[in-house]
Amino acid sequence: MLKKLNLLWQVPYTIWTGLTYVLSALITVPVYFILSFIGGEKLEQRIATYNRNWSKIWGSICGIRVKVIDRHKVDKNQSYIFACNHTSNLDTMIFPRSSIFALRPLAKKEIKKIPVMGYLFDKAGIFVDRSSAESRSESMKAMKNLIDRGVSVFIFPEGTRNRTDKPLGPFYNGAFRLAIESGIPIVPVVMTNVRRMMSEKTIWMKPGKATVIYHDPISTEGYTMDDVEKLRDKVYQVMEESVIKHSLKSF
Repeated sequence: MLKKLNLLWQVPYTIWTGLTYVLSALITVPVYFILSFIGGEKLEQRIATYNRNWSKIWGSICGIRVKVIDRHKVDKNQSYIFACNHTSNLDTMIFPRSSIFALRPLAKKEIKKIPVMGYLFDKAGIFVDRSSAESRSESMKAMKNLIDRGVSVFIFPEGTRNRTDKPLGPFYNGAFRLAIESGIPIVPVVMTNVRRMMSEKTIWMKPGKATVIYHDPISTEGYTMDDVEKLRDKVYQVMEESVIKHSLKSF
């Protein structure tokens, strides 16, 4: 009975959030086009500023709030690898609201096929086909080029949404290999309570409050390619403890 009562407001709420998102994404297409046309060294920073405002306005309309913790620990004038957990499709609208950093996200190739979203990620991110060694190699080169320009890279090291009841899914090595090869710090970022608003187990959404926690950058100085798994496990431990600490759900 309670489930049916919840659907009375969840259905119209989900339709509302979907429509407002699609409309705002359509508005974003020409904005991205103009920003990309202008280009320049501050392209990623301009996109980050736009995305933050887009996410803030859309979230305010839909009752989605975001609390940001310890962002001051990260110097926005330095480039990093941002490693973040992934539990919901809503993550891609939650993180930008917290970010003041010039960065590009690594996105799986499937997104490229989605109308509008594919275009936006093509302009603002880097695509990778994890099943293709050639694609992985090309994406690594693209990310290294960004880092050389002073632009940060945002990666979900789990590679896909965590659909388990564990705090985190297993991590791929790519983010940590890139950090060591580039000699730049890696910043563990944790988003919690997003799944409570949009779960992979249902199409219906709920309003709510997500939390984004920035952790101290982890230096890669002194690390070699033999230490990729060591760095991966260190970041994993930091993020796992943070998910457990800041989540409303007990794991």
